[in-house]
Amino acid sequence: MGKDICQSLSEAISKGDSIFNRVILDNNGFLDSSGAEILDGLSKLLEVKSLVYIKNDFSINSLESLKLILHLKPIPHHLEELRLVHCGRLSSVVTGRLLDILIEKSPLRKLSLVNAGINDEICLRKLSQLVQGSRQLTELDISWNRMRPNILFDFMDSLGEIRHLQYLNLSWNNLIERGEITDPQRNMLGDAELSMSESDILKIINKSLLKKSKRQTLDFIETQVYIMAKLTRFIKYNRNLLHLDLTHTGLNQLCLRIIGISLRRACSLLSIHLSENPGITSGLKTLLFERIHCKPL
Repeated sequence: MGKDICQSLSEAISKGDSIFNRVILDNNGFLDSSGAEILDGLSKLLEVKSLVYIKNDFSINSLESLKLILHLKPIPHHLEELRLVHCGRLSSVVTGRLLDILIEKSPLRKLSLVNAGINDEICLRKLSQLVQGSRQLTELDISWNRMRPNILFDFMDSLGEIRHLQYLNLSWNNLIERGEITDPQRNMLGDAELSMSESDILKIINKSLLKKSKRQTLDFIETQVYIMAKLTRFIKYNRNLLHLDLTHTGLNQLCLRIIGISLRRACSLLSIHLSENPGITSGLKTLLFERIHCKPL
């Protein structure tokens, strides 16, 4: 989509009040500057509630135009849904500035930042602040951001205390370091892990939480357990949670056992996705099905 077409589209959109309430721009091929013109047109519409941006350039120019939409539209005409999915030039710097804007004023109920460069501690800290402070936010998708366990501590600490999210997608991030999963001396994989009692697992969890509270360095297993402990706290105590996607997050058998222990306490949870994780075995599936009293199809 060329610049002239984007300009014409922007002018046409700006005259379409009460016609548009959801706008989807999917793989249109326009650059950041052209996208900014379209967003300028959208800022003049009163009833736009949802903006979905997929595989288009999104950088500083588009961000400045989006800021007008987020900050100038009064309630009840505010934007409720924003999805930025696999957008070109959407770096951690741009995402960090977007999070700053949302922290200042966030009317959103649904937010997707897919493959948006949320892979450093600064962005994750800002994201934590946003989610904690935005009680109206019910859906969060931060998949495909290449997160690593060593930068997740603050975010997982915040996640463990959140009680308003209904939908959370963490798929295709490395919640557990996949590179060390094959190390049998440090990762406790295999039949011995399945035979561990729940009390043994809870002892490991308490030890990890205690060391972290004392600001002591956690080893590889303790890091896994700490992250899972915060995640399962979110699962158990968030009575609004309906859907959790943990596809391809590197979860081994120990992590999946810890999640399994929490499932009976997850009163509101309707679905959880665990596929494409290395810890999924026939024995583990049987254990999980028994835990939640269901039968496989």
